Amino acid sequence: MSAFLRYLVAVSLVLFAVVMLESLIAGTVHHGRARMMLTLVVVAAGGTLIIADLVAPRTPWETRVGIAGSVATLAAVSISLLLIWTDLIRVANAWRAWWVLSGLSLTSAHILVLRRALGDKPWRLWARRTTIGGTLCFATLVIALTFRRDVLAPPGPFLLYPIWAALAVEVVGSLFLWFWARPDPQPVTIPWRAFRWGWYIVSPVLLLALGFYLGRVTAPGEGLFKRDAGALAAMSPQEIDDMVQLDLDRLRSIADSIASGQRRAVELRRTVVEAMKAQKRTVFTPDEDDALRSLFFTYLACRTALLRMATSYQDFTAVQDPARRQRCFLVGFAAGTVVFDASLAIVALCHDEPLVCDKLNEPEEAWGIPKMMFDRVHESVTQTKNAEVFEEMCAYYEERRSEWSRCGLDADDLSWLERALDHGIGAVRKSPLYGRGVPLRLVLEKVKQDAYTPVYAVQTLMSTWIGDTRIVRKKSSITRQQLEELRAKLEPGDVILERRNWYLSNAFLPGFWPHAELYVGTPEQVEKLGLRDEPAVRDRWDKFTTPGHDKEPQCILESISEGVSFSTLPEGCSADYIVVLRPRVGLEEKKKAIVRAFTHQGKPYDFEFDFFSADKLVCTELVYRAYEGIVHFELKKIMGRMTLPAVEMARKFTKEAGTAKQELEFVGFLDTPRGGDRAVWADAAMFCESAERPRAFGE
Repeated sequence: MSAFLRYLVAVSLVLFAVVMLESLIAGTVHHGRARMMLTLVVVAAGGTLIIADLVAPRTPWETRVGIAGSVATLAAVSISLLLIWTDLIRVANAWRAWWVLSGLSLTSAHILVLRRALGDKPWRLWARRTTIGGTLCFATLVIALTFRRDVLAPPGPFLLYPIWAALAVEVVGSLFLWFWARPDPQPVTIPWRAFRWGWYIVSPVLLLALGFYLGRVTAPGEGLFKRDAGALAAMSPQEIDDMVQLDLDRLRSIADSIASGQRRAVELRRTVVEAMKAQKRTVFTPDEDDALRSLFFTYLACRTALLRMATSYQDFTAVQDPARRQRCFLVGFAAGTVVFDASLAIVALCHDEPLVCDKLNEPEEAWGIPKMMFDRVHESVTQTKNAEVFEEMCAYYEERRSEWSRCGLDADDLSWLERALDHGIGAVRKSPLYGRGVPLRLVLEKVKQDAYTPVYAVQTLMSTWIGDTRIVRKKSSITRQQLEELRAKLEPGDVILERRNWYLSNAFLPGFWPHAELYVGTPEQVEKLGLRDEPAVRDRWDKFTTPGHDKEPQCILESISEGVSFSTLPEGCSADYIVVLRPRVGLEEKKKAIVRAFTHQGKPYDFEFDFFSADKLVCTELVYRAYEGIVHFELKKIMGRMTLPAVEMARKFTKEAGTAKQELEFVGFLDTPRGGDRAVWADAAMFCESAERPRAFGE
């Protein structure tokens, strides 16, 4: 048994070294390699501990402890493998079990090793007993930490000081016994030689990997947000001013949606929890289920928009004009503060109701919401590190408060921003879940330095909030020539579906096709249709005929996070995949749809995805309302609300193509092959296939 375990450890270490070297050569550690390396480390560590438990026990008591320790080690290894390879990694109680079993395993092995120290003299015997006592105290205190509600929270002084004292006794005593009471070594056998050679091979590889790691973490890099350098710096002053104003208007709208959602969430939690307790139920009714998940989805949609907004201003220091740079910081920081406050509020409202947490942790495949999403939000906003970075940003804002009045914002907008920031900062700091132990004095000293800018703090906090959502700024796969070819195919009234890879707004939109827009035509085309004098068109004619930032004519109407807006063809179709569908209706019906669409221009985006109100619209709702009663689009119930994902428009064409009920005609499809960076023209069959592509296709 002992020989087998030593060979197993040696083989695991050698394989670990091979995988590590292969990763270093490849220059990357993908998810599969990481899991494999963790598995080999766990097996090697488990084998080593079992060897320590079972090798040459001298008394019956040691034999029993060794067997118990081996059982704990096997259980700890089993749970470790489940944590590595399954979704159990997100279950808090699984981590508690792993912590307890690992503590028992390590402690039993250490005690048995300590008992092998020589006790032939009173001072050696006393040192051995004292060290064993310190080891037991340390293990007991550390294991006790797992039974707290928040396992990751730092322990209080009443636990921290005894833990450090016990650890000091254990470490000092172990070193003392190692140097002055170690028994004579046993003769080396072949299994021991293999065991040692395994460690000899893996040690230099670990040192090499450590060197690479230290080099990576100490060198400046792109981090999670891969974007072209100086995105703001590349924009003209007018473009920055327009973006800041649009984002500020959008921020106010989102903040109102969040405030409304929070009020409804408080009332819903009260009524649902009271009803379940009164009726002694442990399951939600269908209406309660829909209401809970609907509110959570509203929060996720607002969160996504705010994160996208905040990331847009990460490189605000690249803006040369001081006043314009201040405006960029204020809008970006306000977006981050609002999302931090909203996230803490929803976590505080629900985290102590296990049934509600379980419900919000359920996946929603149609919308791309993964398992344990609520726990991810909980983890991201309650970490102490996040609190430290947030306080750093707050201190920067508060230290320069006198400067904000000179940033050039309208008095009403500046007043709203200051109120929103003051309220958000205060609410975050008052939250019982907000991280403690933040060194405010040191933070203030740091931000008072003239050379300090909070860019790294912004990037760090945003990276943690977003988690595993990747953002990449890249050129569209569709070339300018292809856009001109597309322009020649388009007619007023056409429906356009599009997709942009690596876009944060894809995060919680269902299916491969996340966005829909309406081609209303250029001003010349609209005038040729005789629509200029229609009241809805006439009232918006000046805005419609104003060229876009790229000096191109406006021709698309779409509902984006900034609201229902006109766009030029390059702006609206700067994508990786585009398809054009033409309603098979007469010219008069198309003219009616275009006029209807104009009536919605200027309305805000609907982060609640509520198709039963028209004061705010999502992208597909604009198309739906324009063609209501002309083309039938079937709504679907998703997360408690009737809605129309853009991918359902693609499926409508696929289902009806070639039948007497066909209402949409295929015009053209620009498709980017998987792994490619240039779009190609594809046929209707390929478009039909795209409707069932995974959401991450091409990313």
